[in-house]
Amino acid sequence: MKTIKVKTGEGFKEFEQPIFLDLGCGRNKFRQDYIGIDISESVGADLVFNIGSDRFPFQDGSVDFIRSSHTFEHLDRKQIIWAINECFRVLK
Repeated sequence: MKTIKVKTGEGFKEFEQPIFLDLGCGRNKFRQDYIGIDISESVGADLVFNIGSDRFPFQDGSVDFIRSSHTFEHLDRKQIIWAINECFRVLK
């Protein structure tokens, strides 16, 4: 199975393809085959960054699917626009 390398604050992490993201996963990632992303380091997410202001650490057109549940209501309008644009950029 193919893998991709993603740059993190600590170096690089490798993930198997296909790439499924769970934005704002908190402590309960949707499924084990999803990459959990959260702003809080304490929840044990696979990747920690702010989806409302940070560039997603994925290449253009490299992500197969993105889901999010009860996350975007915590962002202001500018952050929502940023996050949606980043989703559009990384999705295949």
